[in-house]
Amino acid sequence: MKFLVKQIKYYPIIINLYILILMVFYVLGFHVDLNRFLYVALGHGLYANFIIFGISKIFKFCIWHRLLLINMSSCLILEGLRQYGFNINNLPYIVVISTILTIFVSIIIFHRHGTFNKKESNTSTKGINQ
Repeated sequence: MKFLVKQIKYYPIIINLYILILMVFYVLGFHVDLNRFLYVALGHGLYANFIIFGISKIFKFCIWHRLLLINMSSCLILEGLRQYGFNINNLPYIVVISTILTIFVSIIIFHRHGTFNKKESNTSTKGINQ
């Protein structure tokens, strides 16, 4: 169970870095066609994101984890809209900027508050001595 929780914890970090690297290559003019292969291997999809978001709430992961999940989902929705014919101007730039901002905000929140929400955590020792 501990291994599964760690996988769920690090999944958004890996996917956000993957999105950032892929879109930076695209913006710089390199055609990287790993997208269709890695999305399947990494399990990146809205359904998986919703499940992981729910698990994040159950295990009371911190807000930076959920921010990364929200960014993953929003990038996926934008890509899906583009695939269905909606013209989104500057989509790669939007995705790169939102991912960079989300990563920086997540790092700041991580360094300020740590890896879990102390108010909602089950690891509190207040009730032991009472």
